[in-house]
Amino acid sequence: MSNLIRSVIALAILAECASAQIQPVQFCFPDTPGVHICPCNNPPANPGHMGCNNFGSLNGTGGAILDGHGTASLQNDTLYFEADNENHNVFSLLLESTNATLSGVVYGAGVRCVTAPIHRVFGHIGYRQADGGGTVYWGLPADPRISVDIGALSGQTTYFQAWYRDPNAFIPCNVLGATFNVTNAVSVTWSP
Repeated sequence: MSNLIRSVIALAILAECASAQIQPVQFCFPDTPGVHICPCNNPPANPGHMGCNNFGSLNGTGGAILDGHGTASLQNDTLYFEADNENHNVFSLLLESTNATLSGVVYGAGVRCVTAPIHRVFGHIGYRQADGGGTVYWGLPADPRISVDIGALSGQTTYFQAWYRDPNAFIPCNVLGATFNVTNAVSVTWSP
């Protein structure tokens, strides 16, 4: 089954089963059918599992991966996100919206599927350092639960994608402002 079909099915199931405890679902895999190709001749090393390859080292890391864990419940919110394979020792942040596009749009050296209005999870304190290429979004003393930060509502589906610095991307992208990249995206439907 193609990744686009899996993404469409997953989003439809999430929308219909809003009251059930549903695990976060990954989508937005560049260079797969129906999803925009990577803009800087930087396809992911493993299409269908990660974002566009980055330029943080000689061969990049293959592409960064975002995954969600925990429970997306307004009463018992244990939801958190992990991004892996980002560039090492760069800033990263988590983007959130109630809107998404399955095909994605060019965004720096990557493809973004989270669309406007976009909210930075945890605001200005949301910047995390990507140690060894990995970042965790949740758990710092200053962080409220994600449901509180984004103002989640029961039955609502929200979409997340991690942004990170990719300072060497502007050369292969031929765009001076292309100094960042993104992971794949994750959808979450909130239960009471």
